[in-house]
Amino acid sequence: MELTEITVSAGRTFNDPYEQFANYRPSVTLKATLRDGENKDQAVVKLQEQAERLVEENKKRILAALDKRANLQDEIYQKERELDRLKNSDVPF
Repeated sequence: MELTEITVSAGRTFNDPYEQFANYRPSVTLKATLRDGENKDQAVVKLQEQAERLVEENKKRILAALDKRANLQDEIYQKERELDRLKNSDVPF
C-alpha cells in the first residue's frame, strides 16, 4: 500500500464567557499530498500542528470579538443610563 494523501482534523469546544449555555466549536480539516520520498510520519505531525494552530488562532479571534462586543454593550448601557439621568433632570436642553 502506498500512502499518498494525509487528512487531519482539529477542533475545540469552549464556552462563551458572557453567555450562559452558549459555546463555540471552531474546527478545521487539512489535506496534503505526499511527495515522493517524503516521510509520512513527519508530514502527519506537521500537518496536525498546523491544524491545531489554526483552530487555536480562530478561538483567540472569537474570544477577542466577544470581549469587544461585551465592552461595547457595556458602553451603550452606561450611555443609556446617562441619557436617562439627563432626561429626568431639571436641566433644560
